Parts: sequence; structure tokens; C-alpha cells
Amino acid sequence: MKFKYSMRAIVLPMLMLTGIANGQIYPGTNEDGKFGYINEKGDTIMAFNLDEAYHLKNGVAKFKKDGKCGFINADGKIIAEPKYAETGTFNSMGVCWVCMKGETDKNGVFSGSSFGLINKEGKEIIPPVYEEVGSFSVVIKEDKYYMYDEKDDADVLYPNIDATAEQSQEKTNWMRIASSELPLSPFFYFWYTNDKSDRRVGVVDMEGNKLFGEEMHYTVFPPSNGMILLRVKKGKNMKVAYFDMDTKQLCEVPFENGVYRPFRCGVARVEPEKGNGYCFINKQMKQITPIFKNVGEFKEGVCPVLESTSGLCGMIDSTGQNVVPYIYKSIGNTLCEGLIYISDTDDKMGYIDSKGNIIIPLEYEQATNFRCGLAGVKKDGKWGYVNRMNETVVPLIWENLILPDYQNQPLVWVKEQEKWYGYSTVKKQIVTENDYKDIMVYKNRNFHIVRNEEKYGIINSSGQEAIPVALNSFEDAKTAVKYLEENNKQQLTGIELRRYLLQMPNTSANSYKLKDKIPDELWDY
Repeated sequence: MKFKYSMRAIVLPMLMLTGIANGQIYPGTNEDGKFGYINEKGDTIMAFNLDEAYHLKNGVAKFKKDGKCGFINADGKIIAEPKYAETGTFNSMGVCWVCMKGETDKNGVFSGSSFGLINKEGKEIIPPVYEEVGSFSVVIKEDKYYMYDEKDDADVLYPNIDATAEQSQEKTNWMRIASSELPLSPFFYFWYTNDKSDRRVGVVDMEGNKLFGEEMHYTVFPPSNGMILLRVKKGKNMKVAYFDMDTKQLCEVPFENGVYRPFRCGVARVEPEKGNGYCFINKQMKQITPIFKNVGEFKEGVCPVLESTSGLCGMIDSTGQNVVPYIYKSIGNTLCEGLIYISDTDDKMGYIDSKGNIIIPLEYEQATNFRCGLAGVKKDGKWGYVNRMNETVVPLIWENLILPDYQNQPLVWVKEQEKWYGYSTVKKQIVTENDYKDIMVYKNRNFHIVRNEEKYGIINSSGQEAIPVALNSFEDAKTAVKYLEENNKQQLTGIELRRYLLQMPNTSANSYKLKDKIPDELWDY
């Protein structure tokens, strides 16, 4: 295993605090270049005989002595003696990876083996004897958890996961790049393996209690509804199974060649034969529904389905009972904010709740899911926004629209004659002075990135151009948004932006070579 080790100890004058930090101890150094720890009064907490010392992070600080790594907490107590070849840093879950064997090359790349995990008490919840350890990693966006699936923008809300979410060698390496922290996870369970080829995996909880060992369990998915989807080897073949976390029993699945998903709302979706419809099973591995032509996702105890015989749609509950009759021509994939869109046999669309009550009449030609309190609806060939009361928030006069990303978002985007405009949901009118070719996907409450003729700009929530459409790349635009927010600015002059970009390592503003002619407009007189 290899990963880039990016932390550095900071050499400072004798007994001086290295900066303001959250905690009671701070690293310092003496005249001999040895590190130690002091408190806010300057009292020595740990003798100055360390090779390296680091700031507290999540209540724990890493140090090195005689080439080995250990940890000290905010109270000045050593929680792990310096015995590890290398470690990461503690994440906010209170867990850190450690390694007993390995070395760092001149490029700062660490190669090691014998990995494990420790908690803030210094307990080895996974002994450092394994080739790989890890958390069930996720991407956290807007306080929601998404499975990491090797995409820049994971689009699968846990636990709606598929095979791309299984742990792999690549993901393990990804865990240890840059921050050296295990990724955060909503699940206090961790996996370990010594088998890089077949991926035999064991799982422990936060206290180090073993759910199961790696002797026979392969490709383990994150826990869901007290069940863990995994594979086991039977003879020469790999078979799907579920591990029941309550009974600690391995459950054999009912269809030998079926395609299985993790549990949700107490049931799991199954394709008994790939391509030939879907059904649901309960935790006793019993089929509780007939075969449906298609199914959506369970949410709030119900799931939309396409009935095989009638070819019409309705909804079932987690016992398999039909709770919304099969009377609709189409239906959404899942409830969104308590509602789901449906269409009748006349192709008119509206919204129902989880009990089948019509909340918004079937009067629209097209409709989207609800998001942040609004849904896009189309009538007489034009789009607009409505709320849950079917009140028009943005008039239905537009070619297209983009749903908001935040509740009560003051600026939304509408399209007319192939150009995008910012519409104020407060002023009930267009508030942007210019039109734009593209609205770039960059979720930010206060700023929106736009594009015209391959140049990028930024619009604030009032519709003003915070930065004119003059930036060379999307990355430059994201950097500029960061600057605006860090400095509490609503707009930025051109020279302010250029000064900032010139400080950043990977922007087009500082890509000039000594032999290049700098454009006149970039000179700061």
C-alpha cells in the first residue's frame, strides 16, 4: 500500500505557541531543535525530546520519537506510545489508522503493511496486522450521505447502492491521500482484509467487537437496516448472502442467480432472474410480493411499482400490501418531500402522498420531483415552479428551468430562447442584467457559476455579477467563489480577483512563464 504523506511538523522559536488551536496543549521546540508540548501558560506538558510534534486535531495530537509515531490527547495524556511506523490523523469519528511496518521515500510516499485502527483511548479496535483497513466511506453533501462510487459527484443516496460501492484496492488508496484521515461514515463499523485478490473481508464495530472474520466473507457492503449484503464462497463459486447483525447469522438468499440490493424499510429488492422483473424479500428471506415489471425505491414505508398484469402503477408498503391502487400510467421513482408525481391514462400529471391522496391535481403535461419545496411543472408547453399547495412560485412561461438546491433559494434559473436568466422568487421577476449560455452545476447557497463563450463568471444571490464573465476555467470560478465567501464579499473587482488568483497554485492567472508577454490588463499598477 502506498499513499502520499503530506503533514509536516513546524519548527518554531523556543517555547513559543505555534498558533491558536482548539485544545489545551500546543507543540513547541527548544534551541536544540527538539519538540515537546506546552500548555497555554507555557508549562512543559511533554519533555522536549521528540523528533516531530503536531497540533491537536479532533482532540488528539500526533508526535514522533526515535522515528516512531504516537499520540497525546488534549489533557496531556499519552494515549498511544510511539511504536508505529506511520499513522494518519484522527477523524471526527474518533478513529485513526496506524501501521507497524513501512517507510516513507524521498518524495513523501509511504509504503507499508500491517495496518490497523485505534480509537481516542488508544485501543486498537483492529490490530495492526492487516494489509488493508477502512471505513465504509461516503460522500457527504448538504448533510446527506452518498456512497462513494469513483465519480466526482456521487449521485446514489445511501443505501441505494450497487456494485460500484463495494470496497476495492483503489478506494483503499484513495482513503489515505492528502488528509491521511479515514473518510467519515454514518456507520460505526470498519472492515479489514489480508486478501487483496478475492477481497475476503472482516468487520468490527467501534469497540473492536468482531461481527465476523475474513475467513469466508467477500465484498462486504455497508450495514443497512441491521443487515449486511456480502458474498461468500461455496465450493468454487461465489454466492450472495446477507448477514443479520441481530442474530449474527448468515442468511441464504432464496434465488440462486438473483440480483440483490441492500435492505431498506425492512425489505430488499431482488431480481430473481436478471431482466425478468423484480420482487421484495423480508429479513426472513421470504418473498413478500409478486414479480413486478418495474419498481422504484422504498421511502417513508412505501415504494412505487409497475404491476405486471395491468401494466399500471401504484404503491406497496413494506409488508408487500398494495396501498395505492394500480391505476396510474406512470409514477415517480420514490417519494420526494412526501410527494410523488403520477400520470393518468390521459397523460395528465399531478402529485399524491404516501397514502394515495391527490395533493396536486392532475393538470400538467410534465412534472419533476419536489426539491427544496418546489417542483417544476409544464403546462401549455411552458415550464414554471409550484409549491406543495400548488401555488405558482414562478410563472409557467419558460422553455426550461433548473430546480433549486436549497430551501427558500432566492435566485432560481429559467430559460427562454436558449438563454438562461436568474429569476427572483422574492421580487417575482428577472433580476440578472445579462443572459447566459450555461449555468454550471456548482451547489452554493450564495453564488452561481455561469458561462458565455467559454468564459466563466459568478452571480450572487441578488442576481448581480459578483465577478464578470471573464474567467478562463471552471476551476478559476470555484476558486473565486471561495475567495468571496472567505472575505464576506458580494462582488469582486477585477484586480482583487487577479491578486487572489496569482496566489493560488493551479489557476490560469499564474500560468505565465518568464518569457511570456503579460497582457496589459493583468498589470497591477
